[in-house]
Amino acid sequence: MSYPISIKDVLPNVLSSLGIKKGIERQRAIFVWDKVVGRDIRRHTKPRYVRGKKIWVDVDDPIWIQQLSFLKSKILKKLNTELGEEHIVDIIFKLKSGE
Repeated sequence: MSYPISIKDVLPNVLSSLGIKKGIERQRAIFVWDKVVGRDIRRHTKPRYVRGKKIWVDVDDPIWIQQLSFLKSKILKKLNTELGEEHIVDIIFKLKSGE
């Protein structure tokens, strides 16, 4: 007799076998950004996408880009701690274009 298997038990192995598990884990950086950076930084930034091990973040003001460049290593450490391992190695801060 076969018993039902939970998808949460199967999915990690399927993703690994497809070679996309790490990429999906890196994408989580977008979803945990607000929690990691806190209220003040969150108000001035919006994570856009992850490519490879880099996350691109829109920033609403050039002064904030400068400030964030000083905080980059601290943010990276907190981000990777939240993700459980070093998934992100760089943050690219870009001035948000008018949409």
